[in-house]
Formats: sequence, C-alpha cells, structure tokens
Amino acid sequence: MNRTWVELQMPFVDSSVAGLRYLADGADATTSLPVVASRRAADARWQLVAEVLGCSHRIELRDARDGSLVLEEVVACDPALPAPLPARDSHADGHAFTSSCERVAGDVDWDEAVEGALAALEAAGDESLVARFPDPRGMALTAISWRLSAVDGRASWSTIHAYPGERSIVHTSTIVDEGSTTTRTHRSMTAGRTMARIAGIAMTALLLAGCGLSADPKSYVAGHYDKAASKTDFEKGSAVYTSPRSPATVARDIIKHRKPASKRMTPSGWYLRYSKYIIAIRGDKGGGSRIMIDRQARGYARHYGGVGGWWGTSSGRAESFRGGGPGVGK
Repeated sequence: MNRTWVELQMPFVDSSVAGLRYLADGADATTSLPVVASRRAADARWQLVAEVLGCSHRIELRDARDGSLVLEEVVACDPALPAPLPARDSHADGHAFTSSCERVAGDVDWDEAVEGALAALEAAGDESLVARFPDPRGMALTAISWRLSAVDGRASWSTIHAYPGERSIVHTSTIVDEGSTTTRTHRSMTAGRTMARIAGIAMTALLLAGCGLSADPKSYVAGHYDKAASKTDFEKGSAVYTSPRSPATVARDIIKHRKPASKRMTPSGWYLRYSKYIIAIRGDKGGGSRIMIDRQARGYARHYGGVGGWWGTSSGRAESFRGGGPGVGK
C-alpha cells in the first residue's frame, strides 16, 4: 500500500451526514470548498486526481491516452451540489456508485472502529490518501483508496468520511469499466471486483439495515456470544467468549458477518486474522467453543503454534487461505 497521510492543522468543522450532497460528471455544478490534501496517480490507461475538500472528497478520472475527462465525482456538504447523496446510482453503462452510513454504537471504541474501517478501505486498493483533522472527540478523517488497472480497463476507488460528533462513518465505493467510458456520466456500486472481497458483506448489510452496524469484529463477537465466566491461564489477557456451537460453526458465523483478511483451520482450532485482531476459536472441554480475541501482536505470539510460519503481523491486505476448511468460502 502506497499511502499518503496528512495531519491537518485546520479544525474539523462538524457537518451533518444528512447534509452530504453528490455531484457526478461535473457538468451541472462545481464546489468552492478548499482542497486540503491531494494525490495524483496514473497508469497506461488512467489518470486520477484524488482530493480532500475540507471533510469531503473529489475524484477526477481521465483517459490517459488523450487526456479526456471520463468522470468527476464530488461528495460534500455543499448546498451548491445538485443532489442529495444517493444510496445507489448504478446503470447499465458500467459506471456504478453506492454509499452507506455506519453508526458506531456508544459502547464501541470510536477510534478502533475508524481504524478498522480504514484498514479495510486500504486493503481494497493499491494507493491511498488520508487526511486527519485534530478533534478531541476522536479520529476525524477523510480517506480515499484506489486501484487503476490498464490490463482489464478498470478503475475503482472507495472512501470513508468519519464524523466523531455523530459517531458516523460514511462509506462510498465506485467502479468504472473501460467499456463504458465513452460517455461522461458517473455511477458507482458497493464494490469493484477486489473491493467486494473486503467490504462486500458488510456493505450489503449496511444497505439493508441502514445505519447502526459496526465493522469491528470484536464488537460483533461481544454482541452475539456470551462472555466467559472465567479464564484459563492460557487465556489470561484475552477477551474470551463462549458458544454451545462447534468451532467450525462459530467460525463460519463470524466470517459471514465480519470477513477476515485471512483464515486458517488446524487441529487446535480456527484462526481469523483482521487488521487489528486475531480471533481464535477452540473447542471447549465441556462441549461447544471458546472464542479468544487478542490484538494482533499478542495473538500471534499466543497462537504461534497454529499460525506461526503462515502469518506474520498483518498489513491488512487480504491473503489467500492456505489451510482449507469445511464449508467456508474464500
């Protein structure tokens, strides 16, 4: 991941998620919001400009062969923009856009939720631009991650906008296919081919359920499994939960709702790796399962017998599942 991280000195200005508006193509309106951070990227097929506008973003995509504008996308709290932010704007011409709002529950650590969303975002792209604002309430940032491919003629990007005052994270995703770039219209969808592997399950759930779902795997386990009444010496220092179901069944449930970067099954149990956590699901002596959650470095050391030589500490990028296991898709 080629990341540019910008620590801004300007204060974060509270904006309402409900006030976000949308511009596609750039033909109908422009925005006067200041550019506070920017990146350029190019390959043989595409030229991309990514800009953070205050707490908002703008993307300009051009055809590298002749410099012509393919599309312009702006998402911002700017009344000059022509339309409210849509949940979906997809058409048969191959451009597609989706957005969703994630409300982070009050008992979930805000910074951890934002860091998890950022890790998933960056795992879906090759380059990123992150602009963080100073805010005493927690992480306030706008992040853009993209992938350009001259080989298959696709350009895709995703963004997150984190609003600590509202405890909300707005996600957007866009894909452009070479076969449809002769028209200068902009559409987006929940994920490009690669982005769907990382965020597709969570984004679909958000669109169905609306705001209110956290992408944090730790909060999912805490909300759906029982906290262990006691811990063994081996488990001390971990967050431990229990289930009457088998480790394989528990693993499939967690994977379904919080897709890991990689996963491994061994005779000692199941291991799921996320950007910040390692989750181990092991059989309980009395039947059922015990679920252990550790920060990545601690989890790697604790479960070295199961993951050593297969995993290191993660950069967050998804990896292929080298272990194999019954009933769990890649």
